[in-house]
Amino acid sequence: MIKVKRAASSAITLALALVFLLSTFQIHALAVNLGSISYWFSDGDSIGRWTTMPGSVNTQKLDTSKSSFIFYVSMSHAIEKWNDALGRSIAVSTVTTAPSSSDKIIFYGGTQAQLDKQTTLGSYLIPVPNDITGRVTYNTPSVTSYEGEWTYGFMTKYGYKHEKIYGYIVDKDNTENQQRNTSTHELGHALGWRGHLSTLYSTSVMYLYLTSITVLTAADKNQLSQVYP
Repeated sequence: MIKVKRAASSAITLALALVFLLSTFQIHALAVNLGSISYWFSDGDSIGRWTTMPGSVNTQKLDTSKSSFIFYVSMSHAIEKWNDALGRSIAVSTVTTAPSSSDKIIFYGGTQAQLDKQTTLGSYLIPVPNDITGRVTYNTPSVTSYEGEWTYGFMTKYGYKHEKIYGYIVDKDNTENQQRNTSTHELGHALGWRGHLSTLYSTSVMYLYLTSITVLTAADKNQLSQVYP
């Protein structure tokens, strides 16, 4: 009886896997060609963008009693740098109420404990791993969807459309420049920069690890600006 159950379970698992693979193949086989891109610096194979860029970034500091946690300052710095890079005019919104349906990019700043639990703001915050200083989610409560394929030389890169993005900046007693680095890095992800830069680009903001770099490099900018009109 056990062997029969295991065989049936294996067959079901195999069938589900085949359905998933076939559906994935069908999606990519019928993918919209989004055009050609000239640069690729990411260690991943996908990139995102907003078809309609949000007018502002909703920023909410949970760790309000700590002046050395310069969350609002670092987020304003991040928005300024990416506005310059993308030729946009995204504003910063500093609020203490729950985000509305019209808010598209929401960033919370606080301690690990504050970010790991339900807050009085009315939004459940995705638990943030202890070993990182910031995170952007691409799934619930964030909303992204597959958009199509970009052509990069002889390679294919996958494009995703952002519809709502939540980001989290963890207060870890970092220096002010490290906080600016984290906020600029995570906002880059929120705007569509997926993956990270390798050790060859350790002086770039989108480098994998925390640094004190606060100014975007050509690699940071070109990776993302090319998918925006």
